[in-house]
Amino acid sequence: MSKHSYDYPYGGIVKCGACGATYIGNASRQTLVDGTERVYRSYRCRNQYSNKTCDAPGISEHHLQQLVFERLQITNKKLQDKKMIAQAKSDQRMLQKEIEVSNRRRKNWMLALGDGKLSPAIMQT
Repeated sequence: MSKHSYDYPYGGIVKCGACGATYIGNASRQTLVDGTERVYRSYRCRNQYSNKTCDAPGISEHHLQQLVFERLQITNKKLQDKKMIAQAKSDQRMLQKEIEVSNRRRKNWMLALGDGKLSPAIMQT
């Protein structure tokens, strides 16, 4: 695989916290004792790479991927929490309406009883 055939999925998306430039993909190679070559992929600030005007540290692709997944999990949890809160509020509104209907019925029964339209015996059953 040539150096430029790898697609860096976060390149151009991640922004540098120090200068605001985008992070770009970077690969370094190391030959191991057994002769195999190991490729380390990372991201670094474009300004650090091109004109050395930024001193922000680079980040390994593995670490960046972990951070992205953690952030997605947090965002997903927040969305689930919002849905649960919305459902709870909806349930609360429905229960409040049922309470209001019950209270009106009870009040009507009490008024009917007070006006003599209902006998107290009906209330006993």
